Amino acid sequence: RSRAPHRPVAPVRRFMMVDTMNLGKDGGGRSAMQKWVVGAIDPSSKWAHAEIFQGTAPTQAQSMQVLVNALKRLRDGPAKHEAGNVAHVFTSDGALEHTLVLATDQGTEFGSNKPAYGEALRQRLLDEGLIQSGEKFIHRFNLASAPTQAAHIERLWSTLRTKLKLAATAQFDG
Repeated sequence: RSRAPHRPVAPVRRFMMVDTMNLGKDGGGRSAMQKWVVGAIDPSSKWAHAEIFQGTAPTQAQSMQVLVNALKRLRDGPAKHEAGNVAHVFTSDGALEHTLVLATDQGTEFGSNKPAYGEALRQRLLDEGLIQSGEKFIHRFNLASAPTQAAHIERLWSTLRTKLKLAATAQFDG
């Protein structure tokens, strides 16, 4: 019995995860500002994009901007539409070829399990030319207290925390 040859999975064929990580306060006293990382990861390729914000908590506008920026970087970089590539992620017009399923937790920065965030993000993706129609985007919420549903982005946060601790230790102790 023969096996089919392994075919690598193209990035962003169907699914992306977005989440936030609290970096703690920067500065001291009353002037201390909370820092946040909002990140997106494509579980198929492990390609990730993250941006740092400061304030009391990340906003819906910031989380939308991170996803838009991530998709634009993919479109203009590693997943650029090229004539010889048969496994296109983006069309020649720059829109995603396949339906994008976005998985997030139920935090306020992702709409608190209400459909308004998904609808606003769908419109933003349409306005940016990243999807061809509203049917090309699905926003689903992970179950509460089920971190395995966001395992890829949780692993990214774990790796980032480790690297930041190593860098801080080298900077200040070494």
